[in-house]
Amino acid sequence: GQDRNGNSVPDDEEVGADAIDAMGNQCFQVWPYNGTCDGMGNPVGSHPDNQKAGFVRQEAQNSGDTRIDTVRIGPGFLGALVGFNYQIHKNFGLFGEFQAGGWFPSTGSALFDLTVGPAITF
Repeated sequence: GQDRNGNSVPDDEEVGADAIDAMGNQCFQVWPYNGTCDGMGNPVGSHPDNQKAGFVRQEAQNSGDTRIDTVRIGPGFLGALVGFNYQIHKNFGLFGEFQAGGWFPSTGSALFDLTVGPAITF
């Protein structure tokens, strides 16, 4: 199913907290929800964030939306990478990379990435 908030829980199974055992002990809050577990490791069922998670779950179940990512993109990708490495000293240099690419054909999207930093060599 879809996962629009990026917490790795499919929206149609969204929860505010998860527990390890069937008794509800060892409660863990699920990002981005807060306050869904008390200080003793027990779920707080009436917390507003649990209600938000329930709303997300219900909407996903009702909508039938089959998205599995936050952005629709085409199935093809084409890109290029260029870079440099400048050795200032035998143990230290600078490097940089620039990547550019795009998805196509049905829905386009672009990716640009710039990375620069030190290069320490031995």
